[in-house]
Amino acid sequence: MRDASPWSVPAENPCLERNVHVWSARIEADAPELLMLEETLAPDEHSRARRFRFQRDRDQYLVCRGRLRMLLARYLDAEPSELRFSYEAYGKPALDGETIEFNLSHAGGMAVYAIARGRRVGIDVEPVRDIPESDRLAETLGRRAGRAGFG
Repeated sequence: MRDASPWSVPAENPCLERNVHVWSARIEADAPELLMLEETLAPDEHSRARRFRFQRDRDQYLVCRGRLRMLLARYLDAEPSELRFSYEAYGKPALDGETIEFNLSHAGGMAVYAIARGRRVGIDVEPVRDIPESDRLAETLGRRAGRAGFG
């Protein structure tokens, strides 16, 4: 049975070797956890959080970023607040002086994290949504593909 909690902290020092680890969690936290996660953030992350117009968006950022720090700290046997990030040209964060690569995506109340050692990694999540006319759309595209010689 699936764990009903929104977050399960990984074991200490999980071993990556040549693997890519993927973590997922619902983006929710009670007040004590939110406060604990907020305390792990660096000044630039606090500044970014303050720029969110809506409290819900601010809290989601704090939860996602704080949990990222918690995850990475486990892999590096470090304190989450000690991690230092640098930012690439388009704003993608990287850990200073580390070979661990990571990526985070969130949507629809879910966050996913990918973590690897010595290789770039990316991940994306999108909420499932109904497309009311999907059957008719598929039928039309199928007919067009057949006329074009693909069917």
